Amino acid sequence: MKHAAVTWVVLLLLVASGIAFGAGEFLSKKFAQSPNIVWATLAIAAYVICEIFWLPALAQTNTLVITGTVWNILALIGTVFIGMVFFHESVSPMACWGIAFGLVSVVFLSLA
Repeated sequence: MKHAAVTWVVLLLLVASGIAFGAGEFLSKKFAQSPNIVWATLAIAAYVICEIFWLPALAQTNTLVITGTVWNILALIGTVFIGMVFFHESVSPMACWGIAFGLVSVVFLSLA
């Protein structure tokens, strides 16, 4: 199968997957703070929903390198956002540089 570009449909699927992943991250942190079956079940359900959006995005592009990198950057930004906003965690300057370099890598991979 030929590789396809990341289209708006694929980007929307990746964003939906990233949102579901972010929900999973939030629920996982809640589980870490207060372990119980409810938080665990909700977190797992969110991660399953994440995959429901991820798989068609990957099937449309058939390129793990670019599609996976875009998704990982979305997941990274979402995780950092959730940690900082909802759980008042801090991000070091070095981590900020890492996020910036990750974003730049998506641009370079998209141009390849």
